[in-house]
Amino acid sequence: MNNLGYAMQSDSFVSPAMYAPLDGLPHSAAFAISTRQELLWSNAAFASLVGQKPAMGSSLLGMFPVAVTRQLESALLGGITEPASVVQMVRGRRSYVRTWPLDPAAFGTRGLFVMIEPALLRTPSEQTFPLVVASDLGELEPLSRRELEVLWFTAAGLSAAETAETLSRSVRTVENHIASVHNKLGVSRRAELTRFAVEHGVLAFTREEWAKIVEQAA
Repeated sequence: MNNLGYAMQSDSFVSPAMYAPLDGLPHSAAFAISTRQELLWSNAAFASLVGQKPAMGSSLLGMFPVAVTRQLESALLGGITEPASVVQMVRGRRSYVRTWPLDPAAFGTRGLFVMIEPALLRTPSEQTFPLVVASDLGELEPLSRRELEVLWFTAAGLSAAETAETLSRSVRTVENHIASVHNKLGVSRRAELTRFAVEHGVLAFTREEWAKIVEQAA
C-alpha cells in the first residue's frame, strides 16, 4: 500500500486536489464515481485495468464483472461516511479495494473515491481488512471449482498424492486436474504454475480463504 493511500485513509472526504497525484501511478487504479455510478474522474491505470479509456460521465456498470460492481454498489448504498478497505480478487489478481467518501462540496454530489491496488503478498497491516469472496477471477475464470482447489494446493507445494488425500480424491483424478489447469493457464511445469499463482496473489490467501472464494465461483 503506498504512502499516499495511508495519508488519505485518515481523511474524512476526498477532494480533487488530493487524488490528482495518483494520475501517474502505474499499478494503482484510481477513480471517482457518483452515487449513480457515473464516472467523475479516473487515472491511466484504471483505463488499463478495464481495457478502455472511459468517458467522464459514463456508467461504471459493464466496466467490471458483477462481483466488483456489486461490492462498489454496496459501498455507495451504505452511507459512504468513512474510509473502508477490503481484499478481493479483481481481474484475476488479489487486490486491495479501498474506498473513501467524496467531498460533496467539491463535486456537487455524493460518491466514492476508489483505489484498486495489487495485494500479491500478505502483510500484517491488512489483518482487519474483510475478505470479499465474490470474485472477478480473470484468467482463472476457465478453471472449474475443483481445478481452482488443485491450483492452490499444487502451487503451495503439495504433491498430487498429498492433494488427493486432502481432497479425498484419487491420485489419477488430481493428476488429470493438474494437467487441465496447465492447459487452461498455458503453463507446462509446476514451477511455472507456482509463479503464476504468486504473480496473481493466489498464495497470499489462506487455505480457508481460498476455499471460500472457490465455493462462490461460478
